[in-house]
Amino acid sequence: MWFMITIVGAGLGAVFLLLLAVRFVPALWEGDLPPAANALNQLIRTLFSFVLALSIVSAWTSLNSARDNAVDEAVALHGVYFAAHGMPEPAHSRIQDLTEDYTKSVIAVDWPLMAQGRIGDETFDKLIALRDEIQRLEPANAKEAALQKEATDRAREVSEARRKRSAKLSDEIPVFLWIGLILCGALVVLIPVLEYRKVTGGAVAMVFLLGAVVTAPLVLVSELNHPYSGISVAPDSFVLQLERFARIS
Repeated sequence: MWFMITIVGAGLGAVFLLLLAVRFVPALWEGDLPPAANALNQLIRTLFSFVLALSIVSAWTSLNSARDNAVDEAVALHGVYFAAHGMPEPAHSRIQDLTEDYTKSVIAVDWPLMAQGRIGDETFDKLIALRDEIQRLEPANAKEAALQKEATDRAREVSEARRKRSAKLSDEIPVFLWIGLILCGALVVLIPVLEYRKVTGGAVAMVFLLGAVVTAPLVLVSELNHPYSGISVAPDSFVLQLERFARIS
């Protein structure tokens, strides 16, 4: 809803600029805008398109990276759970229960916090408890030793994926790209507005659409800018693993 309000607001802002231009510009500039203005306008539009494309690619790449990392973490959790399936009791049940608890905490605790730019210590404590429980196992034979090593390796992958997930919280489009987008976008709207000498229905409609169309991709970039809010990565891979845990048990 907010993005529609932003786009409409930008269109109305462009119309307001038109009213100001028609009211004050003729008093300052007696003739039309110099011919260089058309070349400048084309240059700014090209620059705006370039910076916009660069920003979208940057944000989309970050989003895909966050999605792949979430899948890797969930798959590693499945590896821990599956390795515990062949272990003797009580390690079998304890490790599987801790793996399931961690997975549920990622979904219920981490994901809502990550939308706010934070991550839960409670979930991290569950991961520490899981790793400690794996190390607590005393293998009685080569098979149990191999299962312990498998669970340890997969738990290490979970820890690494979680570290990357935490780092992604601050993985946003650089400030200089935002500055370029906003400045170029404002100029793309402003220069054509200065060419109007009177307010007509067609002028108002065109200026409104220009402001809205220029703002719409900026809103899209804003939605893509954070991997865990807006157009974001969902914890679907963790939900899927919970379903698989139930079948393994």
